[in-house]
Amino acid sequence: MAECDSVLVIDFTDGSINGPTPVPVITNWSWVVVSNGVTLPPFNSQNITVTFEESVSLVVSLTVTYDNGCVTTTTKEYEFNLLGDHNLPSEYEVCPGKSVQLNVNPIPTGLQYNWSPAGTLSGANEVSPWASPEVTTTYSVTITDPETDCSIIREVTVTVKDEERADFTFETQCGMTEVTFTKTAGGPVVRWEFGDGGNSVEDPTTTHTYADTSRTYTVTLYTGGTCPDTISKDVKVVYINMDFVIDSIPSCDGDTVFLNPNYDSSLGYSFIWEPADKIIGPNNVPNPQAFVTETTTFTVTIFDLSVDPCGLEKEVVVFVPDPITLNTDSFLQLCKDTTVQLIAFSPTAATYTWVDQNGNILGTGDTLNINLTTDIVITVRVVDIFGCEIEKSVAVEFFRVVFNSENPLCIGDTTTIFISVPDSVNVTYTYGDLPEKSYQEAQLAA
Repeated sequence: MAECDSVLVIDFTDGSINGPTPVPVITNWSWVVVSNGVTLPPFNSQNITVTFEESVSLVVSLTVTYDNGCVTTTTKEYEFNLLGDHNLPSEYEVCPGKSVQLNVNPIPTGLQYNWSPAGTLSGANEVSPWASPEVTTTYSVTITDPETDCSIIREVTVTVKDEERADFTFETQCGMTEVTFTKTAGGPVVRWEFGDGGNSVEDPTTTHTYADTSRTYTVTLYTGGTCPDTISKDVKVVYINMDFVIDSIPSCDGDTVFLNPNYDSSLGYSFIWEPADKIIGPNNVPNPQAFVTETTTFTVTIFDLSVDPCGLEKEVVVFVPDPITLNTDSFLQLCKDTTVQLIAFSPTAATYTWVDQNGNILGTGDTLNINLTTDIVITVRVVDIFGCEIEKSVAVEFFRVVFNSENPLCIGDTTTIFISVPDSVNVTYTYGDLPEKSYQEAQLAA
């Protein structure tokens, strides 16, 4: 076949031979060509060339006549494809990361194909290969009719659209369950699926809060537009429960304090406390002791090493309150049974409690009104707004003078008088007659 692209140019060559002398010689050729059922005008040359503008089914007969009058006829059938009629599109479009099938409806059938470059194709000799180029690529294909061995070459360009594949980033914070997702590439957001049953639509940036537990979730972003796409990523959420950490702890008068008394050891967390030089003992225990003389801020880093090596920090302030000052009398002298009022004052007081020497509560508040008939020690206990405590006692004593003679006295007798007063009392003694008093016992009230 001479040509099979835009037209079919078919050469038919007489294969008859003359016999040896004196065998007759061919003197006449007669060709009858029937194309797609239509008989063409006869041809009378030894070799003929026939042109068609479409694919044809031919029935060709050659009749030769010899000079001795003998006649022979040969008939053959042919199928010739006009390869230029091939319906192979020359342009395709594909979204980034996707594939497109070439030559989906090959007509005519029964042809052979050789595609190049084959690196991004599913097969170099497939009739309808899948193309997966990363960039716009032009492929060359050689199409061959195995019946005639005629070939044509065509080019097919696969254009990769400018739209990027869908992608997103996410931001997690160690110990927290809130995650922020941001679409960074692809068409408009169709929806997010967060892997825990929750979802969100349309927002290119969205924040999702997971349950209070450590877990890895598969998050999927669906995008639309001319190149719909889907991308999934695993997101690890590390939750650390910080509810047990106390923000501030008072240290009264520089007392030693525990920094984490509410920790539940079943959580299995690991700890690092700083500054280490303020810690009594190792600084990697859950509930260390600290000794400070001034307000100090400790930083604790908490880890759940069973899940992830990341740590979550929190500050614990150990503050040393100003010393409690308490203004009240420390000693009170009474001459007789009476109701007294005791007043205590502290600028930082939260509660006042008054007790006797036996621990019995006498009252609360900064003022105590009490009827006294005997010696007593009253203590006021003050707790300030930070929980620090101070107490002060008031000793109450009654002033009595008792003197006794050793023996009964008669008029004119001389004796020694013994006077008993509290050691803490300074007295002035004045002696005189005691009319109408017993000489055996007398009591003077100051």
